[in-house]
Amino acid sequence: MSFPENHSFSSSYSIYGMGKKAYFAFHGFGQNPTVYKRLVDAFPNSIIYSFYLFGHKDNSESTTYPTKTSWVSDFRVLIESLKIDRVNLIAYSIGARHVGAILEVIPHKVGKVYLIAPNGFERFNFFDFCTRTTFGKSIFNNFLKHYDRVVPLLDLAKSFPPSKELLLFAQSQINHKNKREILQNTWNAYGEFRLNQKLIKQNIIDFNVDVELVLAKKDQLINNKNLLKLLDHIKTVQISFLETSHYQVLAKWISQASLKK
Repeated sequence: MSFPENHSFSSSYSIYGMGKKAYFAFHGFGQNPTVYKRLVDAFPNSIIYSFYLFGHKDNSESTTYPTKTSWVSDFRVLIESLKIDRVNLIAYSIGARHVGAILEVIPHKVGKVYLIAPNGFERFNFFDFCTRTTFGKSIFNNFLKHYDRVVPLLDLAKSFPPSKELLLFAQSQINHKNKREILQNTWNAYGEFRLNQKLIKQNIIDFNVDVELVLAKKDQLINNKNLLKLLDHIKTVQISFLETSHYQVLAKWISQASLKK
């Protein structure tokens, strides 16, 4: 499928499988579309369109990204061009903001949804602070610009067990200039993908959208309790927990899905 160069989906996804049942997948921060390649074996007769997150494709990618409204409009064009009536969606962490945007605007086009430790379905105040307030943006951007000055603080914080895994992962993602640029571009881009949780919940109910919500019992980033308040007690939502952390839950879910084949 080809689009004009200024289109949101110009060369922005990889395709796995040759089946007839289409899945659209969105990875998390620091990953790439290949994380979903193994799902072809788990989902019979599938074709998986696995998308790059904003800021993740290559170093030459523009730092100007579409708004939530324009992105959903382009997504509608994509699925109509592919002659797909109803889409199946898979998303992990910050990639779930794309799924949330689709559920807000075109829920009638959605079939099955798989949400793995989704970000954006509950308020992540630190993320909002860093991406939507002038003061927060200034602190966030200066932190990345002067990273060397805060390394000693990160090393000190890692001595406290509750934060050790989170900080080790965070440090691995910002220990190089290119990685810090990706983080800055990604967070700034998804600051515009603020979801309307109440509308999403109502659309799931009104359009009988099947949702499989997979949560990590040891999640350091996602507030599982708030997510359950939003999506629990909806008859079309199935909830499961995996005994793992936020950063390992996608791989574990894919492995389990492959074993169930």
